[in-house]
Amino acid sequence: MKISKNNELYTKIKDNFIKNAASILETWRKDGYKVALDDYVWGSNKDLCDRAMILIIADRLTDKQEPSSDYNAAVLDQIHYLLGRNAMDISYVTSFGEKAAKHPHHRQSVIKSQAVPGMLVGGPNGYIMDVNGDPVAKMVDEKTPPAKCYADIDGSYATNEICIYWNSPLVYILGYLYQN
Repeated sequence: MKISKNNELYTKIKDNFIKNAASILETWRKDGYKVALDDYVWGSNKDLCDRAMILIIADRLTDKQEPSSDYNAAVLDQIHYLLGRNAMDISYVTSFGEKAAKHPHHRQSVIKSQAVPGMLVGGPNGYIMDVNGDPVAKMVDEKTPPAKCYADIDGSYATNEICIYWNSPLVYILGYLYQN
């Protein structure tokens, strides 16, 4: 079933989607690092990429000829965060940047003793203390800010894990930025 852009349901979904994007922009504006996250959970970098994708899609839904400068700036800031402008001063993409993640929780990288380039690690996890068996849990106390609950340790599955579906939205975002 194809829904017309003049359809009431289409309009309602579109309006709610753009409203969600506006909320993400508000979070981005308030954050010192210009990060569009309001919580650092397991796979926070994937959540950040998802939010950037929402901004990209919302920008395309606004029926403007030119991309919105706020949307573009916010998306670009998320890439800056992932590549090192963050509380940890580390690129969360393996092999990208002088201080890139080098020890992802990734068997092939551990076996080779070298990170496979271009993988997005999970990132800070403010709930790490609740994860049993992760070595970072022992290094973090309740006073550690959530954005700093990360360690570049191959055994840290709760902060340094690699997942293909975490890399997919990163590729989408980079493709968008390359086109604009």
